[in-house]
Amino acid sequence: MQLKFQFYEKHGVEEYYVYDPESGSLEGWLRQGGRLVAIDDMSGHVSPRLGIRFEPCEGTDSLRIIGPDGQPFFTHQQMAEQAEAERRRADRLAARLRELGEDPE
Repeated sequence: MQLKFQFYEKHGVEEYYVYDPESGSLEGWLRQGGRLVAIDDMSGHVSPRLGIRFEPCEGTDSLRIIGPDGQPFFTHQQMAEQAEAERRRADRLAARLRELGEDPE
């Protein structure tokens, strides 16, 4: 990770964040005066570039990321559930089209 940090610092990255889901730790750095400087408190930190807010969940290994619109990003589990619900809906629609004598393809 140190080599990656040095690469990003050398090549002008504006922001750098490291999240460890096993420990729940979140660290961040912002470019100031030609260097990446550590962010003291990441809880509620808002990315100047992306406008997203980081909310580490105390006492857990999870992290909430809130978009510029105030809506939380979906977790992997939520995305999988949404995809499954959309697949089931598409299957129902295709079955209905077949009942009506239409080819859903």
